[in-house]
Amino acid sequence: MNPARLSCVLLAVTLCGAACFVYGQEPSLSDLDALTQQWIGLRSTLSEEKRLWVRRKTAWEGELELLEEQKRVLGKEVEATRDRLTSAEERRADVVARRERAEQELEEIDTVLTQAVEEARQVARAVPEPLFQQLPSELQAFGTSKGAEVLRAQRAQRLVAFLSTIESMQNRFHAVQQTLETDAGRRQVEVLYMGLARGFAVSPGNDWAAVGTPGDAGWTWTSEGLNPVAVRQLLDVYHRRQTAMLVPVPVAVEEAP
Repeated sequence: MNPARLSCVLLAVTLCGAACFVYGQEPSLSDLDALTQQWIGLRSTLSEEKRLWVRRKTAWEGELELLEEQKRVLGKEVEATRDRLTSAEERRADVVARRERAEQELEEIDTVLTQAVEEARQVARAVPEPLFQQLPSELQAFGTSKGAEVLRAQRAQRLVAFLSTIESMQNRFHAVQQTLETDAGRRQVEVLYMGLARGFAVSPGNDWAAVGTPGDAGWTWTSEGLNPVAVRQLLDVYHRRQTAMLVPVPVAVEEAP
């Protein structure tokens, strides 16, 4: 019971005793003894309530301190969480910005790569058919754009491999058997290609020869003014069937635009 409430009860009991005395009702000894016992009991109860109140107050104060401490801890955690969220948002914004820059750079790479692939395929059209058939199948597909679309990295790798192969072809001589379309019909000839710039063809009987030049529409072959014996000598020297010698053949050097 609250100490204030006990005090009110004690005061009420005291007032009752006083009232009895005023109205001439003299209390008996037993009444006084009973009142005294009640008084002592009330005092004892009041003391016990005070002790309980003090203990409870101490406990409540301790709980309040714990709550305050928890409040401080939670406040620090909230601040730390807020800082982490802010840092995470900043990192996320940085990641988004870097991703956007990377996507833009990849788009630029794709544009350059697509242009380079198209130029490489234009170069592929200048490769004579017998030499083109000697390329690996994936490079043939790359050069003719008949292959399935591949990933960006694979396209770049095949572009580099294709250009390296074409450069190697440009720096070597090539002797092949080939069928040419001529004004007199189809001819089976042997051709010596000087890189990918010129080709010299001669018939098996050394009665016909032609010089070939690459163009946008393929190779063009011209037989006028070319000595078949000279072309045969070129082939014999290439195959080491004849000692190296000077052989006059028409080779025009054109200035690049």
